[in-house]
Amino acid sequence: MVLRTYFWSIPFSKQGKVRFSVALTNEMMFLPLPIDFDLEISLVENGRCLEGLVLKDLKVTMHENCGGVEAEVEGALPREVEGATDLRLLVTTSSWPSESSGSRVGEDRSRSRSPRNRFARDLEVRCSADFESKSFLRHLSPVERLGSDMATLTCKMADWNAALSCLSMPLTGNREDEHSFRCFELGGQILRIREEISSEDMPTGGRLWDAGIALAHWLAAKDNDRSRLVGKTILELGSGCGLPGIVAAHVLGGHIFFSDKKAVLPLTALNVAAHCQDLQTSIMELDWGLEEHRLNALQRLDGSSFDVVLMSDLCYTTSALPKLKDTVLQLTRPNAMLVLAHKVRSEERNHENPMKALQPWFDVCLQKTFGPCDAEVLLFIMERTR
Repeated sequence: MVLRTYFWSIPFSKQGKVRFSVALTNEMMFLPLPIDFDLEISLVENGRCLEGLVLKDLKVTMHENCGGVEAEVEGALPREVEGATDLRLLVTTSSWPSESSGSRVGEDRSRSRSPRNRFARDLEVRCSADFESKSFLRHLSPVERLGSDMATLTCKMADWNAALSCLSMPLTGNREDEHSFRCFELGGQILRIREEISSEDMPTGGRLWDAGIALAHWLAAKDNDRSRLVGKTILELGSGCGLPGIVAAHVLGGHIFFSDKKAVLPLTALNVAAHCQDLQTSIMELDWGLEEHRLNALQRLDGSSFDVVLMSDLCYTTSALPKLKDTVLQLTRPNAMLVLAHKVRSEERNHENPMKALQPWFDVCLQKTFGPCDAEVLLFIMERTR
C-alpha cells in the first residue's frame, strides 16, 4: 500500500495568510487514516523552491476526523512572494501507525490527551528552505523515484514512511479547484502528475492507483529486460493520469497511444502535454465496450495493430474482463506483448492472472509479485502466440 499525502482542504491564500488541511489516505482517498505524521512544507514558484523563504507564524492543529487524523495548518506568506502568480505548496509527510494500529518504536505515549485530540502529539513541522533540483531529488522517497530497485520498493511500500507528497495548485487560484499533483523523479527530471479527485465524470480515472505506480517503476527500472518493448507502437488502455504511458514514452521510445473514456481524456492530455514534448504520442477515445472505438483505433494505425499493450488496475471488476479480452484480441496480433499490473484486493482469494481468459492466445513469460502481503501488485508479461 502506498500512502498519499492528501489536501483535505485545498491551500488558499488571502491577504497574505495561507490555510489548508492535510491527511494521509490510501489509494481510495475517501477517508483520513488513523496515522500520526510529521509535515514538511516548502514554497515552490515556477517549479523551483524559493530558497530561504518559508511560511511564518505557523500554527498546526491535529484532530480526529472521520476516525482518522487531520492536520489543520495556518501560516503567513513572506513579503518576498507578494504578487507571485505561480506560488504553490509542496507538502510531504513522515508517518507511522497511530495508537489504533501500533506505536512508533521508542515513542512515549503516556502523555494525557483530551478526548477530541486523542491522536494529537507534539507534531514536528519543518519548513524546507532548500528545495532546488538536487535537494528536491534527495527529498523524494523511493516510491517517488521511478526505477527504484524492486526489492527495495517492496519494502518501502510496506513501510509507513512510503507516502507520496502533494503539490498544490497556485495559491491564488480558484478556491473550489481540487486539483493537485504527485511528484516523481525519472532519470533526473521531475514529473508533476496532475490528479482530479472530486470529478463526478471520472470517479476512478482521475487518480493514481498503486498498480499504475508499480507499472511505472517496472518500466523505468534499468535492470529489466525491456528490449522487446523498445521502439514499438504501444497502447495504454485506461490511461487516466497517464503515468505508465509517460514513462514508456521516455524510456522506450516508439509511438505511445494514450486511451480512455471521453471524460478522462482532458486530464490525460494535460499530463502528456506537460511531459512528452518532442516525443511521439497520440491520445484517443477508447471505450472497451464499443466496437466503433476499437475500429477507430485500428484505423489510426492504417490497418496495422499494436505491438505492446499496457494495462494497470483495469481488472478490479469482473464485468470488465470480457470487454478487455475482446479489445486486446482485436487490437493485437501474434508476437504482441501485454504488460499487465494488477493489485490483489481483499476479496480475491488467489493470485491468478485476472486475464487468464487470454491464455489460449497468450503465453505468460514473466510474472512478478511485489508490495506488502496485504496489498500485493501482480505483474504479468504476456506474449501473443496466435
